[in-house]
Amino acid sequence: MTMTDTTKLQAHDKAFANMHQLSIEMAQTRLQLEGKVSSIFDEEQLQATLDSQLREFDAWNYIATLIEKDYGKHAYVDEILGYQRDYDFAAEG
Repeated sequence: MTMTDTTKLQAHDKAFANMHQLSIEMAQTRLQLEGKVSSIFDEEQLQATLDSQLREFDAWNYIATLIEKDYGKHAYVDEILGYQRDYDFAAEG
């Protein structure tokens, strides 16, 4: 069974939506750590949250890279990020 282009595009968009949402959450957590935004959590809890968010972002980034390699979305992603990525690392595992 092969995936349709629609399915690949949906997977691509979902991965980038998750990465975007995580980047917003990480920015909020960083502001809380810096004391610029109030929080009910202490510094240790905020740091653990940020570490978890970074790990999750890295996982979604890896998934997005695999999708890009399969779907051929390199130029689109490079334009968003503002630089050209090395797409061979995902295959190295």
